[in-house]
Amino acid sequence: MARRANGEGTISQRKDRAGYEGKVIAGYNPDGTPIRKTVYDKTKKGVAAKMALVKADISKYGVIVARAQKNTFETIVKAWVVSLETRAATNDGIQLSTINGYEMVANVHLMPKLNGIDIRKIDRAAVDTLNADLLGLGKSINTMRQILFVLRSVFKFAVDRGYIGNNPAQWLKLPKADNKNAKEKHFEAHEIKAIKAAVAGDRVMKLMFFCLFYIGMRRGEVAGLKWADVDFEGKRIFIARQTIVKNSATGKAIIRNHGKTENSGRVWSLSGDLIVALKRHKIEQSVERLKWGADYYRADYVFAKEDGTPYSPDVLTRKFKRILERLSIDSKHRVLHAGRHSAATIAINAGENVVDVAAMLGHSKPSFTLNTYSHAFTHQKEQSANNIELKINELIG
Repeated sequence: MARRANGEGTISQRKDRAGYEGKVIAGYNPDGTPIRKTVYDKTKKGVAAKMALVKADISKYGVIVARAQKNTFETIVKAWVVSLETRAATNDGIQLSTINGYEMVANVHLMPKLNGIDIRKIDRAAVDTLNADLLGLGKSINTMRQILFVLRSVFKFAVDRGYIGNNPAQWLKLPKADNKNAKEKHFEAHEIKAIKAAVAGDRVMKLMFFCLFYIGMRRGEVAGLKWADVDFEGKRIFIARQTIVKNSATGKAIIRNHGKTENSGRVWSLSGDLIVALKRHKIEQSVERLKWGADYYRADYVFAKEDGTPYSPDVLTRKFKRILERLSIDSKHRVLHAGRHSAATIAINAGENVVDVAAMLGHSKPSFTLNTYSHAFTHQKEQSANNIELKINELIG
């Protein structure tokens, strides 16, 4: 009898009539027996969709892992990350910086508890225990949201790829997002003034001050900015790329790519102060380029060392932290990203509408901006109510 090709499969109703199962031939053992991958769902359509994913894996990667082989939680996380990176490579709605964050959450919060355990042996009771342990450690609401999201996603991936039949974490509800961080972490006016004075003698941090507090750029966007992105004549800046740091078991890797979200590729107008700061910085960089001559690294980065090599986001973060420490400003809870929060809060308090603020920050939806900075918009609403009252009194006397 002729062998069936890898990727072929069948769909049948489960014996307990609780749904359907699909079996896909993933390859053959040395003795000629087939290696089958089994997926489950309540409907035939659902099984067919999951079988399509398995077939896609077979087509791309060849014979997949036999069902009988032990697949640990760590193995599944790695496979999940690879699948996300494949999506990122095709601009399929996710960025490497996001994936890096997910992987870090898994390594820090989930691996210590679940590493080495067969994915099939992690049931709802085990997930309950893990959830309780994490809550007992006093994790913040936003950290718990990240952890539970990653946990659910990893198990969903395992179900979709046929490693397990059910998602033991699907019942977990993400706690409501806590947006008070944006309120607590932004800098006050006197702190911003002190920071500006402190960076006056540092050519890199002086310019970064403007990028953070004037237009709310992310640290990766600052590190990824090139002179080609600055239009002096049109008084515009194109924020279209970023630099991220990817952590792994072998160390850190610097990855330079396009922006964090689709809206990260944005255009924003340059104010007079920022134009002056950029022009001065470019002149200083030109002097350094002449000094280094042929040894200068000509990659066109705005935020570069004296020899032209670009700064990594981590180095910029450490430089900013040292400045805060010198000023005795809390550097634990107010990191470099707090400058972005401050830019948003200042813009809102200045009367800018939510659509424009979202555009400045590169948020995909104004509703996200509104939810994140609701504290600032509350103040704006109060001011609007007073203005309306004054206008009505002016009209009716």
